[in-house]
Amino acid sequence: YLLQKDKQQLEKAHQDLSQHYAKLQIDIVQKDLEIESLRKELASHQVNEEQRKKLQDELDEMVLKRKALAKEAFLHSPLYEKMQAIIKDYQDKDTSDKELSDQEWQELIVSMDSQWNNAISRFHVKYQLSKEELYLVCLSLTDFPFAHLAYLMHSSRRTLYRKKNALCERIGVEQNSEFKEILRKI
Repeated sequence: YLLQKDKQQLEKAHQDLSQHYAKLQIDIVQKDLEIESLRKELASHQVNEEQRKKLQDELDEMVLKRKALAKEAFLHSPLYEKMQAIIKDYQDKDTSDKELSDQEWQELIVSMDSQWNNAISRFHVKYQLSKEELYLVCLSLTDFPFAHLAYLMHSSRRTLYRKKNALCERIGVEQNSEFKEILRKI
């Protein structure tokens, strides 16, 4: 009876999370439309400097809200749940039979690109990142500890540090640089 009750509670919680995730996705689309509308208004009108500053401030605020919504949507996504499950498996038994599919990696790239105002795409094109480098950059932006990234990529920490350092050297930044700081500069 208790197991059945727990199962029902888990199903309800999962359903609630799915509904919340769907609502967040709708909110993100709405923010995208508002941002685009403001950008068009800024570009199309001959406005004085005061109006332009006001519209730019409003646009900046919308972009920040959209970024927050995109991050919250990611944190409530099935992909994030799966990533946490993989990490937990490694912590509990030093292995996991789960791994991210190509489609899930693409979801991660899209999610991070959305959160970072398309900086991932620009970074990828500018530096011709390999698939593994792109995954490493995206995972570095998830706020998981670096040790957990090794679990998600099914690699050793040493390998990931080597890849990160090689990428930092290739793009001309210090090896201890954070990808978040690099992307903010792009």
